Amino acid sequence: MATGEDISVLSLGGDGQPEPFLNSEHNERMPAPSPDGRWVAFVSDESGRNEVYVSPYPASGARMPVSRAGGMHPAWAPSGRELFYRNGDSLMVAQVNTGSGFRVMSRDLLFRDDFVRAGFDVHPDGNTFLMTRREEDPRYEMVIVFNWFEEVRRRMAELGGR
Repeated sequence: MATGEDISVLSLGGDGQPEPFLNSEHNERMPAPSPDGRWVAFVSDESGRNEVYVSPYPASGARMPVSRAGGMHPAWAPSGRELFYRNGDSLMVAQVNTGSGFRVMSRDLLFRDDFVRAGFDVHPDGNTFLMTRREEDPRYEMVIVFNWFEEVRRRMAELGGR
C-alpha cells in the first residue's frame, strides 16, 4: 500500500529505528502528544480536507475526529482537558474528556485574528498563547530581552553614576 505523509515514533532507548504510528494512504502530520502521554492529536486529510483527529497511544488503529470544518496545528492545554487548533483565521478549542476513552464535549471559537497561518503554542497557564503576526502589520512587535535583571542593574548603575 502506498502511503502519504506518516507519523512515526522513535524511542530514545531503542535501536534508533522509527516505528510507524500512523501510516495510511492519507497524509497524517503535526503530531501533538497529550500531557499524560495517552493520546496523540494530529492532522489528517482523509476526509478530503485537513482535520484534527486523536488516536490513543500506543497505537490501536482508532482515530476520533476533533474538528468538523477544518483544522490544523493541534495543541493540548496543560490540563489535557482542552485541545486547541487553528481553522483559517480562527483559534478553536475542543473541550475533551479523556477519562475512560476519548470524547469531544464541545467545540468553540476562542477568537478570530489575522495571525500567520502557522503554528502556535499554549503557555503552561493554559490561558495564554504564543503566535506570530504578519510582518506587514506594524501594530504589533515582539521584543525578547535576555538577561533582563542584568540589563536593569546596568541601566540603574548608569543612572546612579551621574
